[in-house]
Amino acid sequence: MIDETMWGRVAQCHVDAEDTECFLVGRIVWSNAQWVLMQLLAPHGRWDGIALLAQADYQAVEVDTPYCQKLVKVVALRGEDAPAYPAMGDDPRGKMLNHAQAHQLTAALEICGSGVDDVVGTVEDVSGGLVRVRQWTDDGDADGESAVAVDAVTAIFVGSEQLTYLDLLRRV
Repeated sequence: MIDETMWGRVAQCHVDAEDTECFLVGRIVWSNAQWVLMQLLAPHGRWDGIALLAQADYQAVEVDTPYCQKLVKVVALRGEDAPAYPAMGDDPRGKMLNHAQAHQLTAALEICGSGVDDVVGTVEDVSGGLVRVRQWTDDGDADGESAVAVDAVTAIFVGSEQLTYLDLLRRV
């Protein structure tokens, strides 16, 4: 389990039991018994948004590996600032969704542990136990609106390069 002793450290995290070659790399910035918040790093040494994932999704965690250390050095050479993240508390999903809404960031939501980005779009409202999202297609076209129970959200990605690109596409 990821706990406070790992906060601030860069980790290589395997979250797909069926694809052990696939992993996320990022700085662990917060955790509790159920959730982990990370500032993600892309394979080319750039900050790549933030992610809130369930502790149960983590199959293996390797901290401060040589690969992680190289990515940290590359991002430092680029002089990029790490992505901002919300202060966490009793309601981490609500905090992440409100952060996405307040900063007008496109978000990707996994629902009920599906393993995919079920809802991708702009968070319009978070209230009454629901999140309302204006959805976008992969081409940036409007794709309707969804209302999802916040309790059904099992992962949230915000501000990644892919989601930022989608946000730009929808404005063109």
